[in-house]
Amino acid sequence: GKMDPKDIEYLVQSNVSLDPGNMGPLQEWMPELIWPKVKALENIASFKGLGDNMQSDSDDWNEWFDDEKAEIAKLPGAYEKMLTPFDRLILLRAMRPDRLMKALSTFIGDTMGK
Repeated sequence: GKMDPKDIEYLVQSNVSLDPGNMGPLQEWMPELIWPKVKALENIASFKGLGDNMQSDSDDWNEWFDDEKAEIAKLPGAYEKMLTPFDRLILLRAMRPDRLMKALSTFIGDTMGK
């Protein structure tokens, strides 16, 4: 399928929200610099309400965030089924950039054939 240029922009630039608001329970484990990136993702339809969902399911998101291989770990709540493989790349870019290259090479292999 065709990719939305706005989604590609998020993957390349990792946008931030200028007014991310309160982190709530997430401040116990989430580095402060990541929160504005999470809030910026809410401009993409797949991620609408992500910040609130993360605050509601803070423990589950913490577990995913701390997973050594976050790119293949099960996502909390409905996100596991809801997000496309490309959406997962965008999420990793915002929250776990250290795992992005591994996920990207898998995505390219799956998309274009190994």
